[in-house]
Amino acid sequence: MSQRRGLAEFSLGFAMVVLAGFALLDSVKISGGLWRAFGLGSRTAFSLVMLLVLMGLVVVYFAGSERRYGWSLWAAGTLALLAGIFSNARVYWCLVPPVGTLAAAALFAGGMGMILLALRRPE
Repeated sequence: MSQRRGLAEFSLGFAMVVLAGFALLDSVKISGGLWRAFGLGSRTAFSLVMLLVLMGLVVVYFAGSERRYGWSLWAAGTLALLAGIFSNARVYWCLVPPVGTLAAAALFAGGMGMILLALRRPE
């Protein structure tokens, strides 16, 4: 009986947290710009980063004992790709009434409380 109750509390709390996250993130607009790296154009810079990722995957696939070099190339390329995406993103926060923000924060806090209540050990 207590496990079923715990599952219901966890599910309700998770739904509340997801709804609060949606309410908070609904006011965020993200747009991207052109890639510019090392003085290169947008397509050239992106292509060089993707080439680094692909080279890493090819080395991992074909190299027997030297896979760590391939993983290093792949990791460096992936980090450069993520850095390029985040550095060229533009984030805009739309105006939200304070009541909506407070309601979303209360929903998040209540949901986290329900999740923590469901995860506590039975006595």
